[in-house]
Amino acid sequence: MYAIVNAVHIELWNVSLSSQVLLLLILFVLRSRISLVVALFYEAGKCLTSVPMLLIQPLWTFLILSAFFVYWFIILMYIATLGEMQIISDIRMTDILLVIISRVQDRCV
Repeated sequence: MYAIVNAVHIELWNVSLSSQVLLLLILFVLRSRISLVVALFYEAGKCLTSVPMLLIQPLWTFLILSAFFVYWFIILMYIATLGEMQIISDIRMTDILLVIISRVQDRCV
């Protein structure tokens, strides 16, 4: 039993050591890029301290797009519940307005 447990511990230790060595090699190879990323974060911090409203911009965009889609959905529901289309030939604009006004008055009564 102890031999199996020791073998598992040794295997885990080998995996852990090899992964740490691999990570250290990656850090050593990419150290110039890491320093570039650190400088980039420093510049981004300076930018945000000078213009803090940049953090609110995604929120504004989300709110405006949400309002647009809610409006679009409401209009879609109105169109979906209109019923069948009636085609009337030889009609003037005043006749259309009179029909609309009469329908509105019928709904109000």
